[in-house]
Amino acid sequence: MNLKQNGKTVYVFSNSYKPVLGGIQTVASQFAEGCKCRGFHTMVVTNLYPRHLKVFEIISGVPVLRLPFAIPNGHIRNMLMFGISLIALFFLFLYKHPDYVYVHFPLSQSSCITTLHSIFKFKIIACFHGHDVLRYDEGYSKDSKQYRAQKELLAQSTQVTACSGYLAHCVQRTFGCKYVLAVYNGVDLARFDSRKPRPAAQENCPYLFAWGRLEEIKGFDLLIKAFAKCKKTDGLKLLIAGEGTQRDPLQRMIDGLGLKNSAVLIGRLSPNEVVLYAQNSEINIIPSRREPFGIVALEAIAAKRPIVATNGGGLPEIMSDKYGLTVPVNAEEIKKAIDQILSGEVNFDFSDATKYLGHFSISQMVEKYISLAR
Repeated sequence: MNLKQNGKTVYVFSNSYKPVLGGIQTVASQFAEGCKCRGFHTMVVTNLYPRHLKVFEIISGVPVLRLPFAIPNGHIRNMLMFGISLIALFFLFLYKHPDYVYVHFPLSQSSCITTLHSIFKFKIIACFHGHDVLRYDEGYSKDSKQYRAQKELLAQSTQVTACSGYLAHCVQRTFGCKYVLAVYNGVDLARFDSRKPRPAAQENCPYLFAWGRLEEIKGFDLLIKAFAKCKKTDGLKLLIAGEGTQRDPLQRMIDGLGLKNSAVLIGRLSPNEVVLYAQNSEINIIPSRREPFGIVALEAIAAKRPIVATNGGGLPEIMSDKYGLTVPVNAEEIKKAIDQILSGEVNFDFSDATKYLGHFSISQMVEKYISLAR
């Protein structure tokens, strides 16, 4: 069956969406825009957050509706928000009945979708991306109405997916699902196609490079501790790009270890600036305690410079010993890997990197999701 020729209607529910920046917003928009390009009647339904965003607008040709989703947990405010969202969606579904509803990052949308499913009988594809399931390993209660709403959504879903094999196992373990399919995120790596010049500020200075949100889960504290002990070449620096809640604690750690002149938090970089720094580093380092998928690993491979990555979460599914060293989530192990590469003990081959990265294209991701509805 060719869904494109049948004019099917796809609603993409996402916990968050453009213009908010982030991983789930990127994946949801790539999928929604991909569906539209393939001839589907496509609409995005997302949370009204931040509150100043428009309730309805068109982004990149895709209609986007924002509603105040909430799980009906007995609190008056949540019940009101749930009621408003449910009524709005009921009339939307009456106007344009969806054939398929894709729920990316299923959280507060879950109750509305399961209620509507009992009336309109559309196919549900639930798509997990990280904190929507990992939160239950971090102290969130399985006795909550949020958890029960998610579990009910999965019971009504035609397919359940996760963005890595690692996360698929987490979904199976957490919700008791028998089968969860891994659908890797698609990444646009075209900006790495041409070589960029060395950053002007680092013209004569070798450096190690890491980037991402400055949060505990990203493990930058482990990297700083490792750098403090590694056998540095003359003038070697550690550059960490990004912003987040751990910026001040990381800066205090840098100062306390006497690294003020050699370890630098350089702030948020644009995507093209990330390319510039990653293509000219001695080593690109991914010290994460846990990654649901690991887009940063694909970017590191695309930069074609030696990589040190931890084995946290889904990273080992992406990393290959052709491109770098994969180590346990431990500062001492990160330090040993850095020393090995800087001393020339190991070499890497990026000759097939472009072909390998083709397995993670946006087009392949969209086609994989679409195939689940057939």
